[in-house]
Amino acid sequence: RQLQINNQDRRFTQYVTLSEGNTTHYVFDEVHLTRSASLDISVAQAEGSLTIYKVHSDGTGLLHSHSGHQFVIEFLDSTTIVSKAKVNYIIDEGSEVILPATVFVTGRGIQQGDKRVSMELNG
Repeated sequence: RQLQINNQDRRFTQYVTLSEGNTTHYVFDEVHLTRSASLDISVAQAEGSLTIYKVHSDGTGLLHSHSGHQFVIEFLDSTTIVSKAKVNYIIDEGSEVILPATVFVTGRGIQQGDKRVSMELNG
């Protein structure tokens, strides 16, 4: 499955939200996020997961993981992968994002007020 989102440079807060009835696990072979496109799972889902095997972005795309959600991005168990996706992340407290061992962060980034982002790396 492939998902292509072009937000036409509207505010990144105009998300495309995954919400399909009883579905709690979403899997895409490729996701393309362009022109400030943002993707999340509905906050109404207490638990949910999103697996994306390859992310393409122009540096303006955003993946937002809410509390109770898990994102697995460009990660394959037992495989060495270097992620160079030009995508931004918002990782809320209580959520989890699993990335390859080597990740180059090259997106523009998003500042929310004066909050600082910290990451705890496991493994």
